[in-house]
Amino acid sequence: SQFNELHTYLHAYFSILDSDDDDFDILQWWKKRQPKFPVLSQLARDILTIPVLTVYSKSAFSTTGRILEERRTSLTSDMVDVLACLRDWEHIRKRMQFLKDSHWL
Repeated sequence: SQFNELHTYLHAYFSILDSDDDDFDILQWWKKRQPKFPVLSQLARDILTIPVLTVYSKSAFSTTGRILEERRTSLTSDMVDVLACLRDWEHIRKRMQFLKDSHWL
């Protein structure tokens, strides 16, 4: 289950913290452990490969649609980025479900 995956990861995480490896590559760490942590490794890859430059707030609102229009002034740019990311993940989930239903996967 996903809970067991998270529990196992948390134990492995603390061994990472104890490591003195200056050349540690977090993406390689997740790649090696993808079979053991399939959900978490995908999530980590999605997050860790986001470009360093953040999206300008106005651009982020245009991608998240009119739902945020009324709240535009009360949200921080970080929150807008989070909401845009969540929206993208939901679109990906729907596409993956479509592919599964269509027997493409």
